[in-house]
Amino acid sequence: MKKRFFTAVMAAFVIGNVLVGCSAEKDENNSSVLISQDSYLDIKPQYTLITDDYMYVVDENGDKVRGFFKADIIKAIGDEIKISYYLRLVTAFENIAICAYDEYGADEVKFYAYNCDTKEAVNFYNGKFYPSATDYYNDNVLIRYSDVEYSFTINEDLTYTENDPVNEDFFEILADYRMENPQDRSNKGISVARTLDETGYLLVSAKDEDPNGGDSNRGYFMLKSDGSVTALPQIKGERVTIADYDESGIIYETSKDWDFEKAYCLDTDTLEVKELPWEEQKTSLGINDGILYSCDNTESDVYMINIYDYYAYDMASGEERKIFSTRSVPGSGYGLGRKGDFQMCGDNAFVLDVAGDKIKWLRVSYEDGNVSFTDIDCPVRDVTPLSYGTVEYEAESYVCPKCGKVVSKSYEEYPVIDESYSEHADEINNSLKELLTADDFYDYSDDDCDMHDYEEGLFDTHESLVWEMHVINDRFLTVDMSTYSMAVGAAHGYGTDYQVVYDFETGKRLKNEDIFRGDEEQFKTFIAEKTREYAANSDEDERSRFFSPDLDGIYDTAYEIASFGDTNLKFYDDHLELVYLQYEIGPYAAGVFYIDISYEDFIGANTLTIE
Repeated sequence: MKKRFFTAVMAAFVIGNVLVGCSAEKDENNSSVLISQDSYLDIKPQYTLITDDYMYVVDENGDKVRGFFKADIIKAIGDEIKISYYLRLVTAFENIAICAYDEYGADEVKFYAYNCDTKEAVNFYNGKFYPSATDYYNDNVLIRYSDVEYSFTINEDLTYTENDPVNEDFFEILADYRMENPQDRSNKGISVARTLDETGYLLVSAKDEDPNGGDSNRGYFMLKSDGSVTALPQIKGERVTIADYDESGIIYETSKDWDFEKAYCLDTDTLEVKELPWEEQKTSLGINDGILYSCDNTESDVYMINIYDYYAYDMASGEERKIFSTRSVPGSGYGLGRKGDFQMCGDNAFVLDVAGDKIKWLRVSYEDGNVSFTDIDCPVRDVTPLSYGTVEYEAESYVCPKCGKVVSKSYEEYPVIDESYSEHADEINNSLKELLTADDFYDYSDDDCDMHDYEEGLFDTHESLVWEMHVINDRFLTVDMSTYSMAVGAAHGYGTDYQVVYDFETGKRLKNEDIFRGDEEQFKTFIAEKTREYAANSDEDERSRFFSPDLDGIYDTAYEIASFGDTNLKFYDDHLELVYLQYEIGPYAAGVFYIDISYEDFIGANTLTIE
C-alpha cells in the first residue's frame, strides 16, 4: 500500500511541471487552505497529534481513535498540579496518556500516566530535570536523558514496572560525544532506541566546541549501535545547524555572522553533498522516506496576513515542490504555520488550520493528482468570533512623502455579527468598526524624515486583534480585544487587553456606569478594596509584583486610577475580572494583573444584569 502510494506521488512529482496546473482557492467553512494540485505526501508512522491542551491518537488510515484533554488529566491528578501551564502532554498509546509536570524553579519533573476510561492517573517516575525525549516504543515508555534511557511498562490498570535502562553499553560509547537530535516529529522527542532501529545510526558531534565560537571544528560522526564510527568531514561551515536526519540522509544548514547562508543534504550511503534550492531559510518539518518537508512564512501585501507555504524536497533527485499553502484567518489570533502545526502520522500528514469556528487538525491526502484536506474532528481551539459571524480588518501603511520609506504598518480587526443575533446587528457592527479602527497611531511630521535612516524593512507597527466573543444570558455580547504597538528603537512594545460589551436588546454599548449600581465614588472605593483584598490574600511573590507591597499603598494607587471610563473590566457568565495592564499598579516586567470578582459583590446578583 505504502509503496504504491509513494510510486504514484513520485510520478506526479516528475510530470507536474508540464502537465499539472496549480490553483489557489479558498476552502469552505472559513478554511484558509490554498489548494495545490501538484503534490505528493508519503509519511512514516507516528500516531499522536499534540498541542498544548489536546493530544489525539490516529490510526494508520489517519482517522481519529481518541482524544486526551489536559483539563481532564489535571482533574485526575489533583492538587499536585499547581500551575496547569507546566503540565505537558508527551505521548499516548491505547487509552493511556503520558504527561510530564515540571513547575518552573522545581528541582524535579514528575511523570504521570492517565487512563481516559477510568479517569485515573498515577505518578510513575520523578526525574531531576526535563528529559531530551519521552517516547512510546516497543510497548514501553522510554525517557531519555543525555546519559541514560529509562524504560517503563505501563499497564491499563496503571500498574507499572521500571525495566532495565535501554542500550546501556551504547550510552557508555555515547558519553564521548554530543548527541544531535533527529526532528521532533510530534513535539515530544524520539528515543535513542527508535532512532537506532529506524535510522541505523545516531548523528553525534565532538564535545569540544570551537574556541572561536563557531561549530566548524567540532566534527560530526555517524555512530552505529555496534559502536562503529564514521567521520563526516563533509559537514562544515562557520556555524552548522542540524535540521534533521534519517536513514537516507542528513539535512544541515550553515550560517555566517548568525545569518542563514545555505542548506545541504548529505547522502549517508555515498557521502555526497547536494545544496538545497533555498534562497532563504525555511523551517524543517521532518524527513520521511527520503522526503524533507519544510515550511516558509511569506508576508502578503497586507501586514499580519501571512501565507505559509509547505514544501517537499526529494533528497535523492534534489528536486523540491510546493505541496500546499495556508493563510492567516482574521479572528484566529496570531497565525498558524509554526513547526508543531504540521505533523506526520502513518501514511498521512496533518496540518492545523481554521475549519468553521475552530482550529482543527486537518488530514492532508493525495489522490488522483489532487491534494485534499479532511476534517477528522480533532479540534484544538475554538475561534469564537467566527461563531457569531465574520471578522474583517483594515490595514494601512504610511510612507514618508520625502524619503519614500515605509514608516509604519497597522492591522485592525473588527467583528461583524450575523443579523440573526439581534435586530440591532447593523448598529452594533457600525459601532464596533468605529470603536476598533482608528486613522492614526503615530504622529508623524515632515521633520521626522531625518529620523528614517534606520535599516530598510524596519517600521513602527500596530496591531489590534479580536480574540474571543461570547453571549451572556442570551442578551449581552462581549468582545475581547488586544492591541500591541512597537516603535522602531523602543526598548519594548506595549500591549493592551480589554473587552467591550453590547446589549442585543437595545444595540447600545454598555459601559461600567451602565452596569455598576452606585456612583463613581462608590465604584472607585469598590475597585480599590478588591485590589487590596487580592494583594492581602496573595503570597509574597505575587505581592512583590505591585509597585509597593504595602497594602495601604496598593489601595491608594488603585483608588487613584479607578474611574468609570478607565477601569478595565471583563464580564463572563459567572463572574467578572478586573484587569490591570503593565505600568498601572506594577512595573512592566510584572505583566498584567487579573483579579476575579463575583457578581454578588459587584451588583448583588449571580450573573450579569442591568437595571
